[in-house]
Amino acid sequence: MTGMFSNVRSGNPAVELLRYEFQLIMTNNLSLENIVSVAHYLAEIGQFEEAGEWYEVAGTMCISSNTLPLLYRAFSANTFYTRALECFSLSNDAASVERVSSILIELSKLCMDS
Repeated sequence: MTGMFSNVRSGNPAVELLRYEFQLIMTNNLSLENIVSVAHYLAEIGQFEEAGEWYEVAGTMCISSNTLPLLYRAFSANTFYTRALECFSLSNDAASVERVSSILIELSKLCMDS
């Protein structure tokens, strides 16, 4: 495989599962479940900044969906933004921590108002 995973040694189950999930996404099977799996496996192999980015995408997908009530979407998004915040904190990415913290504050306000 080329690109992002070309230098990653196989044999680690998280790496193998990450490759599989990433391949699904690249073949247009872009589901929330796949995105969260990629984020999880990236965190498992210590790629916290990248994991945070994928969790942030999952949060954005939740809040952007029009198929569920807003309150439910906000609670679901909160879960993924919280995970993103944890990952960005572990990667010492201050700008992303600040951005995601602001999003979480707005989601909390939305949940309190509903």
